[in-house]
Amino acid sequence: MTDNGHPGITRPGASRGRRGAAARRLLLGGRRGRPVVALLGAMVLALATSGCGGGEPTGEAPAETAPEHTDPASGGTGEATTGDGGRGEADTPAPGDPTPGSAGGTAPEDTTRPYVVNFYGEENAEGAAEREPANLVLSEHSSLQEMQWSEWNGDRAVGTGLLSGMWCLPDCADQPFEATVTLSEPTDVDGDVYFAAFDLDAPGAQEYRADDLDGERPLQLP
Repeated sequence: MTDNGHPGITRPGASRGRRGAAARRLLLGGRRGRPVVALLGAMVLALATSGCGGGEPTGEAPAETAPEHTDPASGGTGEATTGDGGRGEADTPAPGDPTPGSAGGTAPEDTTRPYVVNFYGEENAEGAAEREPANLVLSEHSSLQEMQWSEWNGDRAVGTGLLSGMWCLPDCADQPFEATVTLSEPTDVDGDVYFAAFDLDAPGAQEYRADDLDGERPLQLP
């Protein structure tokens, strides 16, 4: 409280009495002073609110945070745990680890399906043991391309493809015949099983005379 009875205003000194009084009348008294006081009060309130965060409630509830649960089994790390006491992260096998149901991470070889000896292509000039080949040389006279196999089991293999051979040249060089082949007679050779016979069905090639079209024929074995 100052000596003139108004809070917050200090008197500059006796020598400035008249000027101070005039200033006080301007700020506090009369119609002209009231708007200035209101303006100053609003400014002070705004500064106090922005500087101190405000004393009035904002009407917004503080955000709730989920409590951290500690698991005695995990050593009290404070991380969320799953119902089985885990860390909440899926366990994925490291690269190269064996997968369930396999030995060493690789599927066991299927030894129940026979092979066929294939001479198609220069890389197979000596014959290669294959299953479901895309192209197949049946004999020195006939071959199949673009094969689609619908069956390949321990007893037989059935597939369709495009047939050509020495017996139909040059007609079938550009227009091979649609044909179905059946491989049969699985035979054991030194512990491995191979198909030993084939049977061709090519309705569009019946006008040609060829041994490979005359019922069941032998396949090459190792």
